[in-house]
Amino acid sequence: MVPYLHAIWKKLNFEEEMPFGELDHGRLGIIKDYMDLFGVQSEEHVMTMLKILHGGLKEAAEDPCPCGCGRKLEECSYRKKLNKNLNVIRNKLPTPFIEKILESLEPPKNDGEPQ
Repeated sequence: MVPYLHAIWKKLNFEEEMPFGELDHGRLGIIKDYMDLFGVQSEEHVMTMLKILHGGLKEAAEDPCPCGCGRKLEECSYRKKLNKNLNVIRNKLPTPFIEKILESLEPPKNDGEPQ
């Protein structure tokens, strides 16, 4: 926290660049944070992971594995890693929070009307 606050102080007072770069904001920033947390490579895999966390491994066994290998989750060795870390991640992201994340990350719906 201290390095972040120091970087903000320098940026605001001296108009310097952030020494560690700036993180993306909004939806893209959230997706990138979860890509790092889950160890996956795409937005689609993040959404799959969140759905697995919300519904459980049994419900997701037939879904594509979030590691990106192209196999079903039940056929991939990533399932073992996921199962091992599932409780840790669930403690950090309780179910109501996961539901809110899923809702907020759904792509905007376009009803054919110009925006």
